[in-house]
Amino acid sequence: MLNNSKFKLLLTSSLVLSLTACFGSGTNMFRGDAEHTGAYSSDLDELSELNWKFPTGVKSYSSPVFADDLIFFGNNKGIIHAIDSETGVLKWNIPTKGNIESTGAVSEGVLYIGSWDGYLYAIDINAKLIKWKFKTQGIVYSSPTVVDGLVLFGSEDKHLYALDALQAQKNGVLRHRLVFTLLLQ
Repeated sequence: MLNNSKFKLLLTSSLVLSLTACFGSGTNMFRGDAEHTGAYSSDLDELSELNWKFPTGVKSYSSPVFADDLIFFGNNKGIIHAIDSETGVLKWNIPTKGNIESTGAVSEGVLYIGSWDGYLYAIDINAKLIKWKFKTQGIVYSSPTVVDGLVLFGSEDKHLYALDALQAQKNGVLRHRLVFTLLLQ
């Protein structure tokens, strides 16, 4: 018979695997897809030269994610960068109040990325603006996954969050729909 801790771990693992592995999508995120296979399609046979490099001025632990000819990543000054993939030129950036170690996920023109300031950010990549942000009670350095309209991510507050990706502002008040949280022990 499973004890309470093992049961919670098994239940949590099963839920996360079910939510992420069962759905295919055209979403760009950590390791390429919701299954995190790390497989990418490419016409490149071999890299023979450096095309460009972008100086961040500080450490960056955030892995880049590619969408709409842009490369998105964060750095340890809390800045989210959007770089032109062909030229390496900065297109725009958005500051946060904490380190960015999260690797973003892009779905439906929105970049989702976590920060050590405790927020998960949803950034409209065409408008170059924060669409909304969701506050947790801990730092967010996990990499979000977007599956079937849900943004899944963890926080150091010991919760796994699932938020409705299609947030709307109504009368100037943002209304988040928290689908569930699991308290991880």
